[in-house]
Amino acid sequence: MTKEIDISKIFKENRRRLGLTQNQMADLINIKRGRYGSYEEGRACPKISELVNITRLLGYDTIDAFLKLKEPVWTSGKMNQAYRHLNDVKKKIVDYILNLDR
Repeated sequence: MTKEIDISKIFKENRRRLGLTQNQMADLINIKRGRYGSYEEGRACPKISELVNITRLLGYDTIDAFLKLKEPVWTSGKMNQAYRHLNDVKKKIVDYILNLDR
């Protein structure tokens, strides 16, 4: 059975833990507040470069953040769709990162 991870919830909880607003978080990663808000609401999936910046700002090493997910399953249909549209090399990279601790 696959454990489902809600990335948007992780972003929101950690941003609040740091005492940051969505505006402040968006400014720190150089995107618009609405775009960051869509990540927290699960309506959109961040680009890899944005994901790296977000996880670093939240205090995670990017690989460690991915490893905690364990399975390449996301709660957002858009994230699943984005994964399906990756080329084979990028899918292998994502799968490799998600399975490093196995």
